[in-house]
Amino acid sequence: MMVSRFLACTALAMTFAGTAFAQEAPPPPGTAAPMSGNNAMASGPMSAPMDQVISDGGVQTVCTGVGSAKDNPQFQGWPAQIEFSNEGTQYLSGVHIVLSQNGHVLRDTVCNGPWFLVKGDGMYQVKGSFQGMRDKTQSFSASGAHKRVVLQFAKAPNQ
Repeated sequence: MMVSRFLACTALAMTFAGTAFAQEAPPPPGTAAPMSGNNAMASGPMSAPMDQVISDGGVQTVCTGVGSAKDNPQFQGWPAQIEFSNEGTQYLSGVHIVLSQNGHVLRDTVCNGPWFLVKGDGMYQVKGSFQGMRDKTQSFSASGAHKRVVLQFAKAPNQ
């Protein structure tokens, strides 16, 4: 009886230890979760952190535009301000964004604010998806003078 309890406890301990060691590191902020291992069931991209600049690959981005953050001097004068709205010109949040350059995806995230700011050299493409509506895509330069890039979606029945 003692041997079987010992074996059962050992097996249980090894199961928990195996699970703890098999966990993967989280992805960098503003990128999609990996679709393998323990995260194979993850669905969709992660949300971009609000009002935090993400810099990598020579491009800077930030999801913002809510409350006092929209007046933050740090976010004034960025070269590209992507805005999300509906046909009633109401701001939208929760837009899935794929930002790419020369066919290479740089960001795949959800912005929970109405603005997604971009700073970097060259031309970029942004694709926005919102609540199953037709995707919106635009190309723009993220350097030089400030420009607004508006992704306007249909007005949902509840808006």
